[in-house]
Amino acid sequence: MFSDQSASKSYVATKREDEKQALKNQENENKAIPKSTPNQQVYFNVDTHPIVIAKPISEIFEVDTKDLPKIKKNRLSSMLLLLIALAMITVLILALRPDFQNWLIQSRHVVSTNDILQIEWIDVTSLLDELSTNTQDQKDKKEKSWLTKTEITVGQYRQCVDLQKCEIPQNQTNYGLCTWTSTAGKNENLPINCINYTQALAFANFQNATLPTQSQWRKIVQSTDQRVTPWGGKEVSCLYAVIYEKGAACNEGKQPFQVCSKPQGNHPLGICDLFGNVWEWLKDAQSIGGGFYSDFQSISLDEIKIRNQDQGDSALGFRLLKHTRND
Repeated sequence: MFSDQSASKSYVATKREDEKQALKNQENENKAIPKSTPNQQVYFNVDTHPIVIAKPISEIFEVDTKDLPKIKKNRLSSMLLLLIALAMITVLILALRPDFQNWLIQSRHVVSTNDILQIEWIDVTSLLDELSTNTQDQKDKKEKSWLTKTEITVGQYRQCVDLQKCEIPQNQTNYGLCTWTSTAGKNENLPINCINYTQALAFANFQNATLPTQSQWRKIVQSTDQRVTPWGGKEVSCLYAVIYEKGAACNEGKQPFQVCSKPQGNHPLGICDLFGNVWEWLKDAQSIGGGFYSDFQSISLDEIKIRNQDQGDSALGFRLLKHTRND
């Protein structure tokens, strides 16, 4: 019995000695772990403990730490110079492009928007000044001239009808191509057509505007360089206007397109569809510009149609010109 108790006490004492020794060994290991200094890089070994590279980073890369701010500054300067060079090259490339030159013309003109009908107006005052007989002093005090960017759309005309300021287009038997619908739908961004002269004038009066004259319309198209097409080239095709022409990307004379669907045919001021899509009523009850069933031979500044004021047409719409007094 005494022998068993002695053996038990001996086992417990041995176990406690082992635990004390293990704790002491752990403390010694912790003391042995080297500490890194600010310029030293520490790599951890998952099997043992951190291994310290005593050599400073500045010596590894042969860089004086005092020079680091200067190096960073030089790098920033180099990056800035590179960005400036790229910007200059980009501007030079753009300046050589015709569409950029058109943008420069457009940037000199103000765009105004009618918030109610979402009608966008383009300032064409400078283009129409040559048609004025006023003196320079009178011109400085006179009104500004604005042309709608697009032909008047179904959606814009509908709001005039809803306010009981305009009549519903009556000519709805024109080969089923009239764009007006009894309720708003997919046609809202198509040019309103099948509109007679009186209905076009009623909408113009609603907007305190008028229809352009033939000379005004032609002068706007010719711009500042006497161009023969709104886009500046002599070629007339469905790439630039909604006209009758066979091909996958062309209209083939079937129907009007949504306004501004041929951006390559835009005027330098951003005016859309001056040629093609629908003919446009003029103040003298004529029409100009050609429509979706016109071929390329009949699209020109010289092509004018005399119209019956009481009759609309599926390829006949309008845009507006208005004047605002300078303050």
